Amino acid sequence: MIESGATITCEAWDQKFKPNQDWNHAWGAAPANLLPRYVLGVVPAEPGWKSLLIRPNPEGLHECRGKVPTPRGSIFVSWVNEEPLTLRLTVPAETPVSFDLPGSNDSIVKVNGEIIQCTQSSQGEGQERVRFHLDASHGTDPFLIEVSHNPAAWKP
Repeated sequence: MIESGATITCEAWDQKFKPNQDWNHAWGAAPANLLPRYVLGVVPAEPGWKSLLIRPNPEGLHECRGKVPTPRGSIFVSWVNEEPLTLRLTVPAETPVSFDLPGSNDSIVKVNGEIIQCTQSSQGEGQERVRFHLDASHGTDPFLIEVSHNPAAWKP
């Protein structure tokens, strides 16, 4: 696209695939929606991004990071898919955040170094997941979330 002179996403990756392409087509912009939502895992839980759901899908990837602009401010997320899964997150102040992360009932979850209880576990997309919620009382300080699938790794 850049070699063709485009400054925005095109309908096709190259003129040779579609010589009569539209230079501003929703198909070409789909990754700008799909990657933050389904890979990075940032989803609005309420209209206007009043609350968030963080639900990354790290299957097959080692790491991911990105910034998602919202009307309330930017959300910064990075995660590394190792043992433990490590997720760093900065959200706008006074924004409640729910998490749905890969894990199981045996997983141990830490938020900023403190072990927390997960409220439930569920099956999603063929993998077990753990869920928990952080209320809106936090400031804009980053969260460090770690999920260990090896209960022997951390002792409460």
